[in-house]
Amino acid sequence: MSAQKELYIVHGWSTCLDYWQKTLKDLEEKRGIKVHMLNVPGLTGGEEKEYKMSDYVNWVSQQIPEGAIVLGHSNGGRILMNAIADGKLKPKRLILLNSAGIYYRSWKARVFMQGAKWLGWLIGKDSGLRKCIHRILRANDYANANEGMKRTLENMIESDRDLDFSKIKVPTDIIWGKQDKVTRLRMGKKLAELIPYAHLDVVSGWGHSPYFNQPIRLSAKIAEKVNNA
Repeated sequence: MSAQKELYIVHGWSTCLDYWQKTLKDLEEKRGIKVHMLNVPGLTGGEEKEYKMSDYVNWVSQQIPEGAIVLGHSNGGRILMNAIADGKLKPKRLILLNSAGIYYRSWKARVFMQGAKWLGWLIGKDSGLRKCIHRILRANDYANANEGMKRTLENMIESDRDLDFSKIKVPTDIIWGKQDKVTRLRMGKKLAELIPYAHLDVVSGWGHSPYFNQPIRLSAKIAEKVNNA
């Protein structure tokens, strides 16, 4: 009998992992894959500490054993790629799901990051008006973050300037939602160009967080990649 496959997941920019539960349950109960969902420091614990990419690289390299299969969603993919490029994480296979990591500071990003700071002194944190304005700017992550998380988010975006994709020399599956409006498909295509051993799998009908509205289809897609590793 072959050994049970194991998968380590590093989630994206979220303080709540409840929406992942259907996918995780299906992976374990229906697909026979043991899943380790890692709680990213500074996000799931509600702490005020500011984190830099070097902090996350050291953290994730201590959580995942050599030769593991790893999956990173959004910011989680960014963390895994940095750890691999730094030589501190040596997985058997990397799976990127709608991953961040490509430096692209659009005018919209600059507006919502700076706008969030300007609004801080003008409107209270829980004000409905502030939340409405943030939604218009597509800045929900920033609007819902404490001060430490805001600085951490800025650090993560700026870290993309220094990420050397040529050093990610592990087999890499890139899964991308065609309708993703957070990390656009052009970013997935760019990752496929820059990572030496990468394959891009574009899924129609998926947005940025398929575990939210396509949990079972996502489980099947992840299991396909894991079982081929």
